[in-house]
Amino acid sequence: MTGKIDTYSFRCGVIDAFSEVVHAGVKRIAFSHATTDYQLFLDDVAYARITCQKYDTKMYVEEEMLTTDLFAKSTSYHHYVVILYLHDEDLESYLALKAKKRACQAAGTYDQHRHEIATALGKLLSYSDERIEAFIKQNHDKED
Repeated sequence: MTGKIDTYSFRCGVIDAFSEVVHAGVKRIAFSHATTDYQLFLDDVAYARITCQKYDTKMYVEEEMLTTDLFAKSTSYHHYVVILYLHDEDLESYLALKAKKRACQAAGTYDQHRHEIATALGKLLSYSDERIEAFIKQNHDKED
């Protein structure tokens, strides 16, 4: 392969592919690539609007991605992400999970619930139980 794919085109390809698999019912929700670069995020949002029309899916502009033990803190904490989904109840489940984490942190019980919350996020992303456990186990960059 001789050509290089620029960052914008690559990110658009990811969003397009995930919109298609959400539309097909393969995934309940999907994330664009998370970023701390707000301009890059705005470009993602603009392209996601196009793909949502193309695939008849929906999007949620998430300016504070849910950080769990499923993914490295360095790739999710204080990151922007576009959430692609088809059914409102799936987005509502994500938002409820985010609220549950905040409530557990406020109550000082997050350590008792962190595995459950990470697992629930993995389920929303339609990962298998085996992959969820592997992601959690392999993550050596967890929140304190």
